[in-house]
Amino acid sequence: MIAFIKHDEPPRSPPALKRARRLVASTLLRRARPGQRRGPEVHAGVAWTFTAWVAAATLIYGLSMLGWF
Repeated sequence: MIAFIKHDEPPRSPPALKRARRLVASTLLRRARPGQRRGPEVHAGVAWTFTAWVAAATLIYGLSMLGWF
């Protein structure tokens, strides 16, 4: 039987790693300023059409790789 290792406190990340994570997050996840739009809204019909197209393309590709299409 393998026993679980119990840690009294969770392992801590080095300060340099914490700074790097904050830098990456601030670069990729910019906060929206008040009054700033995030971008144009996409209508549901356009989104579902794109989803269906991606699903069909993936299905056709998968079938062609199996030699069925």
